[in-house]
Amino acid sequence: MTKLDKVIVGITSILLIVLSIFLALTAFGNPVLLTWIQDFQTVSSVDGIVVILIVAFIAIYLALMIWKTEPQHTMICHTEHGQVHISLNSIKELIIEVTSRIQGIKNVSVTFFNNEPLDVKRDLELMPDHNIPALSESVQATVKDYLAETVGITVANIQVFVKGIHKQEKDRSINKGGM
Repeated sequence: MTKLDKVIVGITSILLIVLSIFLALTAFGNPVLLTWIQDFQTVSSVDGIVVILIVAFIAIYLALMIWKTEPQHTMICHTEHGQVHISLNSIKELIIEVTSRIQGIKNVSVTFFNNEPLDVKRDLELMPDHNIPALSESVQATVKDYLAETVGITVANIQVFVKGIHKQEKDRSINKGGM
């Protein structure tokens, strides 16, 4: 959301608050809103035109805000033939895929801090009975090598955050003499 978007949303909020106050006053018998609307027809239509233009502008701007797409963040790889733009979302999917192949990893989530140079934070849920420092180092090395090999980018920093240990469900069935 840009600064202009925030300003428009703020103005819209203020206008809606003022309108709701006037509607509440009208609902409780105060004719101030009705009198103001009737004055548009008799005294001066300039107030009405200004209000209509402001409301129309805000409505159009908010509608455009809804349909506006955010620019997709990419990494740029330079080749001898030109540039290749790779979305961070694609890199994220590759990191999740290669990390989930490592034995002992159950769930993976990826966050980027910077994209030039690439800083990655991964939240992992590990399987029990694995050496956490060794597994974390293996994940860091695997991802760094994989991205260098497949995408051609260098990862500056890989942070690993072990968010939990996955609980394995034990087989609770009891074999009762062949039944």
